[in-house]
This record gives sequence, structure tokens and C-alpha cells, in this order.
Amino acid sequence: MVRTYGVHTVPTILFIDPSGHVMKTVHGALAQQDILDGLKLIL
Repeated sequence: MVRTYGVHTVPTILFIDPSGHVMKTVHGALAQQDILDGLKLIL
């Protein structure tokens, strides 16, 4: 779900935010979610 949301949001964010500030924030949040999901799988 998180990855699908990320894929759909990327083009919009690149269009609205060419400087990339929002993109970095969203990417960081998605990466954190991936790490949490990975830890859940391991545990």
C-alpha cells in the first residue's frame, strides 16, 4: 500500500515541487516505513 501510494505520488510531487524538498521528505517517510515493515518480517 505504501509503495503503491509512493509510485502514484512521485510524478505529481516532481511537477509541483521541482526543487525536491517535499520529495525528499516523502522518500524518507517511505524508506522508514519500508524499514519498519522489514523489521516486522524479521521479528
